[in-house]
Amino acid sequence: MDSTNTVAELINESREVLYGETKECVTLENLYQLMVGMNERLTTIEKGMLQVTQINRTLTTMAHNFGELKTKVSNVESGVNKLKSKCDTTESDIASIKNKNVNIDRDMKQMKKDNSETNRNMQGFH
Repeated sequence: MDSTNTVAELINESREVLYGETKECVTLENLYQLMVGMNERLTTIEKGMLQVTQINRTLTTMAHNFGELKTKVSNVESGVNKLKSKCDTTESDIASIKNKNVNIDRDMKQMKKDNSETNRNMQGFH
């Protein structure tokens, strides 16, 4: 096999792959058209790769932002848990104060009663 037949076969195979057709006649014009077609396809692929690169950058940025958001959400959850704990403590303190107030009120009523009784007993001595 000589190199002309090999080149011709390669060109026909390339044409068949690219366009689904083969031509038996190999001319410089056919070769030129084949190269132009291949160049157009490569240009399209390169443009597609630029879009893929841009999408990759966008996804990388989004992943980074997502990581930051995840950290911020975790911090907010921690803060909410601290607030809940403080609220529970405050609620417990309020319940304790109410209980002490009830006890003080009861003691005050008892003191008034004792004071009234003491006053009656004192009037009996005069």
